[in-house]
Amino acid sequence: MEHALSVLVRYVSKRNEFEAELISLLDSVKEGVVELVSFTMHELRWNAVHEELQRRLSPPGDNISYRRLYEAMLDSFLIPGGIATCI
Repeated sequence: MEHALSVLVRYVSKRNEFEAELISLLDSVKEGVVELVSFTMHELRWNAVHEELQRRLSPPGDNISYRRLYEAMLDSFLIPGGIATCI
């Protein structure tokens, strides 16, 4: 996880590509996706990823297990006091 974060930070010029890739991982939340997105977004707080998670939680949401995973990932954007921050 730390290596993934360091790559995302080091290659800031590729942020748009990285955002698109992270968002595409949300389509079929496989093993490790929640941890990867949560860990990296707790530090980076990218607005595009935050907005996509919020969009996926908006009705109609037919897959309740995905909703729980999206909620968990969205929680990574919170800072103490329960306030979500994005960059």
